Amino acid sequence: MQTPPTNVSPEEFEKLMDCLPMACRMFELKPDGRLFFVKANPAADDLFQRKHASISGLPMEEAFPELKESVIPRSYKEVLETGNNWRYQGGFFRQNGAFLGLFNVNVFRISSNRLASFSSPHDGQETEIIFHQKKMDVEKINISYPNVEPKKILSGDLHVDAIQNLRAPRIPVFDDQADDELNGLDFDFTDLFTINELEKIQDAFTNVTNVASIITLPDGQPITRTSNFCLLCDLIRQTPKGMANCVQSDALIGKPNPHGPTLRPCLSAGLWDGGASIIIAGKHVANWLVGQVRLSPKPNTDRLMHYAEEVGADPTQLVEAYESVPVMPFAEFYRVCHSLFLFANLISDMAYQNLRLVRAHMMQEQTAKALQASESRLQNLSSKLILTQEEERRQLAIELHDGIGQSLTAVKFSVDNILLNIDNPDLNIRDITKTASQIIKASIADVRRMQVELRPRILDELGIIATINWFCREFKSIYTHINLNINVDVEEEQVSPQLKPAVFRIIQEAFNNAAKYFEGDEISLSFTEKGGRLHLEIKDNGIGFDLDEVLSSRELNRGLGLDSMRERAELCNGVLEIISSEGQGATIKASWPAA
Repeated sequence: MQTPPTNVSPEEFEKLMDCLPMACRMFELKPDGRLFFVKANPAADDLFQRKHASISGLPMEEAFPELKESVIPRSYKEVLETGNNWRYQGGFFRQNGAFLGLFNVNVFRISSNRLASFSSPHDGQETEIIFHQKKMDVEKINISYPNVEPKKILSGDLHVDAIQNLRAPRIPVFDDQADDELNGLDFDFTDLFTINELEKIQDAFTNVTNVASIITLPDGQPITRTSNFCLLCDLIRQTPKGMANCVQSDALIGKPNPHGPTLRPCLSAGLWDGGASIIIAGKHVANWLVGQVRLSPKPNTDRLMHYAEEVGADPTQLVEAYESVPVMPFAEFYRVCHSLFLFANLISDMAYQNLRLVRAHMMQEQTAKALQASESRLQNLSSKLILTQEEERRQLAIELHDGIGQSLTAVKFSVDNILLNIDNPDLNIRDITKTASQIIKASIADVRRMQVELRPRILDELGIIATINWFCREFKSIYTHINLNINVDVEEEQVSPQLKPAVFRIIQEAFNNAAKYFEGDEISLSFTEKGGRLHLEIKDNGIGFDLDEVLSSRELNRGLGLDSMRERAELCNGVLEIISSEGQGATIKASWPAA
């Protein structure tokens, strides 16, 4: 049937279809955009071995679940929209999943919202070399991964759709493995299997099923050597154009299809091939392809000779080689490809488990290295901390002895001098007292300085924002040659009480390090809130330093200071990053959750 019966109304056609000897089904497009099954004639009941009356009036996806994720709904809507007829070949299945057969389907629009599909058994006489009715331009075959749209190859007046557009009941495929630790992991298929292992599996499958086989990359480039390839395909693959056609065909047939094997004539020799994807952790890594069989023994010599000339092969050899290609009934070939799909899934699962083992081993090695580095860092930090504590105590003892201690001694000497000479009329008590007062004021200033170094009172009394501003003013008054760029844009209540000392000490340590070592003239400080987190950044334009070298050096104050900044940040549930290299200045970035 090449043209629709346009001389009858939809109502009349619905009555007429019951008398038609050809299987017919009718569908209707509702205003909500869904297709509904209307009815089927008795011939359809007989052909498809089911009673359609029980599903009349149901949405297509409920009436025919096997069509839900196929191109059929979309294509039927295109027929209604454009009025163009559509003809395809598809594999049909019984409700229990058993393969029913390969059918020709013709779809016609009978009204603006109704269409009819006529089905008849497919004899398989023309399909295997249908693609050679017109010259094939391989460069125009556009294949993308992993979401390849199903292709329709136009040949004469016939559209041929891949069998994967219709599906058997879904078999789980390992394309949705979703372990977070595997996301973004860079690997190749051959990282998880040796070529020898793959070829043994491939050969075993070939020996049992008597089909040809090869495993390729997603783009069709071979991974394994060929198994049981027929002479016809060997002759074609010996030519550059023929090999290019084979690679493109393998890529198309092996594209991801989670519902079952992909079956279709290859784009090169025209023989029937089947393919299944190997997908690991959501990544399409390989294709497993089988086939090189004929559905009918009758060759089309003219087409074979034309294709031989197209790819540069010997026409006579190609025709002779075609006679040796095995003939296999479609139902048997489907069962072979169905087994291939199951094996490909098993390999996907094996590779997935191998990948998890590889990942676990990598994580174990990384953890061991991190633990070793952490222990070394902790040991180094503890050593520096002990020595630094002793150094701080020594410095405090010196300051107490040389500063406050000597000041108190001087005051005591002045007071003793007054007591011893209080009756001496020539004693200038005012001058002595004035000198003692000045000494006491200097001592008080030393005590306050030491107190600020231990913990400034302004931090507890006025908060972190006032402390930052005060500290920057004090720093600028001492280091007048350094230009400061300050940007503080946080609310006081966004900084928790536990975090305020950490922020101040990190700023204090960073500024003091810059003043001592950086040899620059500008420091930028930014303390802001964004997205519920507090962000601190301190950047200078100095000479920079090698971070690893400083942290491992014997220069206690500087190495300990950088380590202590990171420790302070992490103890407050934050992170700190130090970025520096020689000649490039230094940047310290830290962030914490806002209160």
